[in-house]
Amino acid sequence: MDLITKRTSATPAYIQIADILKKQILSGELATGEQLPGEHQLAARFETSRVTLRKGLQILEEQKLILQRRGIGAFVTYNMPRRHCRIAILEIPAPGEYGDSVLAELMPALSQLNECEFTVLRGADTPVETLLHKLNEHACDGLIAIAPSGSVYKALCRPEFNTVPTVVIGLSHPSLSRAGRAVVDIEPDMIGKGVEYLVKLAACRSEIFGFGKSMSIPIDA
Repeated sequence: MDLITKRTSATPAYIQIADILKKQILSGELATGEQLPGEHQLAARFETSRVTLRKGLQILEEQKLILQRRGIGAFVTYNMPRRHCRIAILEIPAPGEYGDSVLAELMPALSQLNECEFTVLRGADTPVETLLHKLNEHACDGLIAIAPSGSVYKALCRPEFNTVPTVVIGLSHPSLSRAGRAVVDIEPDMIGKGVEYLVKLAACRSEIFGFGKSMSIPIDA
């Protein structure tokens, strides 16, 4: 598609860019979980500079329509009308962009699942009460934690999370298994299996309020 801003318009180019992309996101032309083209490609399509393009993308991120990650790109995070369940991604910044790498593998897996939507939470060293409040505020039925820090993974092991189906990516610790949390490696196939399993549990949770006990996840290699 050729996207060229109207240079005769009194509306600044970056606002035009944001408006065009927003319409495509809201219409579903750019689907939830889909990665936007790179900056060079978008700038060429809009016949504008990368500086102007970034100002437009910043508007979309502030409106919670996209998520931008340095060195990876931008992903559509707009939630379409509620489907069977909603998954929260607890994004934990890690040294060497580790968390970003996992996120890049995770987003395509989520975008292939038509039965769920997702929201991204920023959660480095988030207190238990705050994290639970965020999950309730966003009406989340399940949680994916990316390489959680020590304080966060310990929080995820607490009884308060027993009714929240949880998959932990990129961190293996005995306490997580004892608490019934699923742990998967960062390999794409394993991430996909973990997501599919979590969606099944989350869909059940959206129909039945809460679980009686924590549940371990048998994910076949």
